[in-house]
Amino acid sequence: MQKSPYGKRAKCLGAVAFLSLTLSALNPAAAFAESGVATEEENKQQLEQQVSAGGDVAYAPGAEGFVAAARELLQKDTVQQQVPSEEEEQDAPVTEQNPAEFTEAQAEVPNPLDFASQKPDPDSFLIPQAAERYKTTAGDYKIGQPLSGGKANGAVVSGLESYYDQLVNWGSCKGFSPTNDSSFDNAALQCGYLIVPVNYSNPTGPTAAIALLKVPAKKPDEKIGTVFVDPGGPGGSGVSTAVAMFDATGELRDRFDIVGFDPRGVAASLPMIRCKSSAAFDAQRGGSDELKAADLDKILKHNTEECYKNTGKGFNVSGETFINNVGTTNVVKDLDIARSAVGDKKLSYLGYSYGTSIGYHYAKQFPDNIRALVLDGVVNPLQNNPELEKKYSEYTKNVVGDQNLSSELTQIQGFQATFEQFLKACVKGFNNRPCALGTSTDTKVLFAEYQKIVQKAWGAKTYQTKEAKPRAVSFNDTITGVILAMYGEHLWSYLNIALQQLKESNDGSTIMLLADTYYSRNPSTGLYGYDDSAFQTIWCNDNGQDIKHDDAKVIAEAKKRYELAPFTDPGRDASGKQRGLEPAADWCTYYKVKDTLPQGEELKAMPNILYISTTYDSATPYQDGIVAAAVTGATVLSAVGNSHTSYYPGTGDCVEEITNRYFVDLIAPTDITGATDVDTKDIYSRVVKGNQCRVDSFRAVPKLTVKEVQPAGGVAEVLATGLVRNTAYTLALPEGYVAAEEGGNTVVADVNGVAIFRVKLAEGSKRGAAEFKVAPAEGEITDPLVTATATLELFTDAPVVAPDVTVPVSSEKKDDVAKIAKDKKLVNTGGGDIALPLLIAGGLLVVGAGSVLVARRRSAKA
Repeated sequence: MQKSPYGKRAKCLGAVAFLSLTLSALNPAAAFAESGVATEEENKQQLEQQVSAGGDVAYAPGAEGFVAAARELLQKDTVQQQVPSEEEEQDAPVTEQNPAEFTEAQAEVPNPLDFASQKPDPDSFLIPQAAERYKTTAGDYKIGQPLSGGKANGAVVSGLESYYDQLVNWGSCKGFSPTNDSSFDNAALQCGYLIVPVNYSNPTGPTAAIALLKVPAKKPDEKIGTVFVDPGGPGGSGVSTAVAMFDATGELRDRFDIVGFDPRGVAASLPMIRCKSSAAFDAQRGGSDELKAADLDKILKHNTEECYKNTGKGFNVSGETFINNVGTTNVVKDLDIARSAVGDKKLSYLGYSYGTSIGYHYAKQFPDNIRALVLDGVVNPLQNNPELEKKYSEYTKNVVGDQNLSSELTQIQGFQATFEQFLKACVKGFNNRPCALGTSTDTKVLFAEYQKIVQKAWGAKTYQTKEAKPRAVSFNDTITGVILAMYGEHLWSYLNIALQQLKESNDGSTIMLLADTYYSRNPSTGLYGYDDSAFQTIWCNDNGQDIKHDDAKVIAEAKKRYELAPFTDPGRDASGKQRGLEPAADWCTYYKVKDTLPQGEELKAMPNILYISTTYDSATPYQDGIVAAAVTGATVLSAVGNSHTSYYPGTGDCVEEITNRYFVDLIAPTDITGATDVDTKDIYSRVVKGNQCRVDSFRAVPKLTVKEVQPAGGVAEVLATGLVRNTAYTLALPEGYVAAEEGGNTVVADVNGVAIFRVKLAEGSKRGAAEFKVAPAEGEITDPLVTATATLELFTDAPVVAPDVTVPVSSEKKDDVAKIAKDKKLVNTGGGDIALPLLIAGGLLVVGAGSVLVARRRSAKA
């Protein structure tokens, strides 16, 4: 069956592309006249204009504004990502309707089991014009091997040299949009295809083409490199996300080329993942509420078979071969080839939502190829490793308690938390419009009214749209529209309009527009994009499980879902029986390859990764970002908000400022706060007063210690820990101290972030201090704050007795020196205040500060 966001996973679709789509779709300035009601003449003129333009008339008079908004949404994939002004955010009144007109829905409830009548999509549907370069004389497509002539940069995987060395033939972006978005015609943009093997174990076999779109840096003379971007989903278009960033301002836009990529099988990449037809999608959305489990299973099987039949068609690769290889593990390999192809030694990457999973698994596969990773709206990397996740329960227990919740239940619990924030906001109304749920200040009363409204949608017999051919609005569609609104606080006013329309006139136009936006349905054609096909297919390839179906467990999980997220509860029928408990099969049941994503694990000694976690993020709950940062020894930026993700280039807020500083300097500053004394969450998800932006670090603390000590003139092994793996570090030595090794005082840290420096101790040292410091070697691309400083206090002059004489230290002298060491304090820039350690061994007095210890023979007079 088609994925139901309240029953399974909701999309993890990232902020920039996603919000630009919804802002385009639901911009009140485009959707409504100032009065909110068009005259009959205006209605007629607009309808005539639509017909003369060759488009279908999607909505009847009185709702043409929604047509304009929806047309803008899907005829133009993305718009500038900017925060709307207050004037743009003003809602227009809802057109008054007579409730009697819609007491019973006139639209027909479709039959999703009538597969024979469901018209297939055309074979060429959504194949971008750019694919013509691969078209053969026989009319099919053959992608072939990568172009030679490029120059790989950075690490290259053995056996894949031709892919890393390939030449990306950058050119015009016209023709790269599957929906013919005119914004791709911008002459400043550059597009090309990256060729990758479908199956990495067979690099000479079939290939795929990964669509790339480059937005060149505004200040090329100050360019640092490239930032790749993916909006998540899975199934979201990174190419469209990059287009949306073209007019952004700020250091990211100035100093980096922004390259969006469509992961294999997605949007403009070739071939694309294609499953059920648009006609089947419509029928399943509208007609599945009341189906029994057996019928739901028939639909599920049909949809999966359609994936295998339609994917790869015309591209000389079978659907099974391609689908078996669309998982995130291979996407990460594609991304590393792209890094090399654009000439970057190390990767800079911005991943939203499910794109954070790409980022985490890139770090897992290619830990030494990272420059900067910003992961916003974090998918918990331990969702497939529950045993290890228990180790980090201190960060989740205040949300889920001791419950062993699936990732789906944890996610829907996050949507419930955001929905409760919506109810609190509804008490005050939205932009001078009262709350559709009533005038009470008690959110429990408002919630009861909400349930009364939405539960009437069950069976699709109460609400309908105001299209020329009305569509029945199902409970599935109603909850999907509500879930869509939880992705962004700017959508709450539209949800309020939608609920008011349902309540007062049984008009489902706005709630259906929200649901259509979620599913990428074009209102003028009734056709869907294939991002939903990609979403389910990639997710099942990554995370699907071969588990024995158990009706009782499925019913128990559904009940738990309604308990954790009652805003999704369909209620009870006339006999008092709970609805929505049909024990349908898992949506990944009929996929042939599943669970390919490697198990999440702790990553040690990593370059600094910046996670961004929003306090009331619906799709990726706040605590998941904290867990991810702890698991990878990273930095996390907590941002106050009620939306899915928080970093929007060009907004100028504290999230952007901190993130841009990290992209440029690889440091996340802690002194940029935004608004102060606001409700936020600490790292344990407790609601506290604090700043709009807060940076917490789970980074290892760099330290210096001595592994082995010898007398003056001898050699000491200085141990540095808490460094970044496989990165060169230099130990700065005081005058008179030299490196004992031929390689000098620069050493590469091992995979555990440990480096050992051999230092020859100075002869003839006098009383005083000697400072040692370890820092990244010159030219290293890594976190510049991974440093440690230690100061040596030498309490005696150099020895005056013969060097081969060892003089025992009396117990009285031991006590004196111990007291000095105890009273001394030293600030170690790597780890805070550390008392001076003292070691008496074999008659030698060893005194050190921070960590570095030096041995000195004592004279009889000392």
